[in-house]
Amino acid sequence: MNPFRFSPELFDCRNEVLAALSDAGYEWLSHFSSVDPLHDLYGIEVCGIHERDVAVDILNLLMRMFPAWHPG
Repeated sequence: MNPFRFSPELFDCRNEVLAALSDAGYEWLSHFSSVDPLHDLYGIEVCGIHERDVAVDILNLLMRMFPAWHPG
């Protein structure tokens, strides 16, 4: 982990995730509060998910989108 890492391509990933969430029927502020790039870990975080089932579905969606990434 590099706390000073900046990966601008993660903003493209963020946009792809937002589109995929929308396509899957998940709406911003209803099902989640934000999608944030994690530059230091090189990943994406979906925040503010209130329902466990929704969180599991979103995790599965992200794992399909980014199979080389490790959830955690």
